[in-house]
Amino acid sequence: LVCNMASAIQHEFHCRLTNVLVRAAFDTIEEAVITVNHKGMIVSANAKAMADFNLFGKDIRKMHIETLLGRNAALQSLLTSPQAVYDIDLVIDLDKQKAILTALKPVRNDSGVNLGSVLLFRMESKARSREARKRGSKKNAFDRIIGSSPQLRKAVEMAKTFAVLEEPVLIQGESGTGKEIFARAIHEASRPKGPLIAVNCAAIPRTLIESELFGYKGGSFTGAERHGRPGKIELADGGTLFLDEIGDMPLEVQPVLLRVLEEKQVYRIGASEPIPVDFRLIAATNKNLEELVRQGKFREDLYFRLAVFKLDIAPLRERKSDISDLLNYFMQEFAREQKMEVPAISSAVKCLLYQYDWPGNVRQLKNTVKYAMAMCKKGVIKLEDLPDTILQAAKLPPGGEGSEAFQGRLPGEEPQQLDEVEKEAIRNALVAKGYNITQTAKSLGLSRSTLYRKIKEYGIQLK
Repeated sequence: LVCNMASAIQHEFHCRLTNVLVRAAFDTIEEAVITVNHKGMIVSANAKAMADFNLFGKDIRKMHIETLLGRNAALQSLLTSPQAVYDIDLVIDLDKQKAILTALKPVRNDSGVNLGSVLLFRMESKARSREARKRGSKKNAFDRIIGSSPQLRKAVEMAKTFAVLEEPVLIQGESGTGKEIFARAIHEASRPKGPLIAVNCAAIPRTLIESELFGYKGGSFTGAERHGRPGKIELADGGTLFLDEIGDMPLEVQPVLLRVLEEKQVYRIGASEPIPVDFRLIAATNKNLEELVRQGKFREDLYFRLAVFKLDIAPLRERKSDISDLLNYFMQEFAREQKMEVPAISSAVKCLLYQYDWPGNVRQLKNTVKYAMAMCKKGVIKLEDLPDTILQAAKLPPGGEGSEAFQGRLPGEEPQQLDEVEKEAIRNALVAKGYNITQTAKSLGLSRSTLYRKIKEYGIQLK
């Protein structure tokens, strides 16, 4: 009997010691961790969660997760899902901060019965975010350009340099890369009190572009307004004239524009008296102007006048580390516009979006986000929610059929295919970020621990 009692005491001691050690390890985790039972009642929270959610002094075991986070359809869907979900970013708005769910793992017994779930969060202060946005809008117009890739940051730094000067700026880049956003940032950093007048040279008929740009005197041609009309150049006085798609400007109009730039005055059509103008010119094109000059389709003298300061915007396929930042920004923006909750994104979708070449660049990514959020029904964007064009480009069946069986992956050989996609995506991001783990993890939307796990899993060598 004494031996049995001693054995029981020793067993109890080991159990308590184990619990203490587990609790100590639990509290050292950097992320906020909360466990709930199968009914959603909170079972435990580590020290980080207790601090982040202000739970000290509260009886958390009598608290439902919805009491803490509010009702959220996407979260409810994840809690009832039998599958673990990693590398997600489900944003939950709280009073003074945002709780961002980054991972959720169901807990089941040997019989497969649902016992509850483990949830991982990171926190973001609303006040800090608002203050950062205010500082950006007041002090630095370039802070609103989304992305942290070396190519984009180099372009931003060059644009800042050009902004303080008064010479024309020529922005070159494929359609959808964000040339107009750069033009607006340069304007706001150089002539913020003046107007920004935008003209799309490709959208105006050849017969009208002269009157649109230079204006006209009353009665100068049939159909002209009796009192005449100022052109876009006059309207830009004191501000900035943004000529988009300047490569499509008719050849006969180009010497007139050059004369305006040289003399800083404009003649309305039919008028003999010049009108002084003071404006900053920013031009943009998705064409190779040097090639057009060689072909005789663009005046060499105008090209050299415009190309004093050239700004090249890299296509999205060459700066894929920006995709994570752009995804988060567009999802938050669309959710605000539509008054909807921000869904999570499956790991397979993130990898596929990272690997896709984006011929339509940032504009196409933005439209893809809108489409996927509209099609998403269960709080998590999966492969079947993406446009068919993207799935077809990745050689996946339209509609992502069968992806549910693999947590966003497809049956057959597709898990291996997407593993290769993810492996290549991580390699590319590591190279782009100079093998900096923190920056690589951020660009991919992963936690540091998850990135390390995947690097080990795929056998990726760190230089």
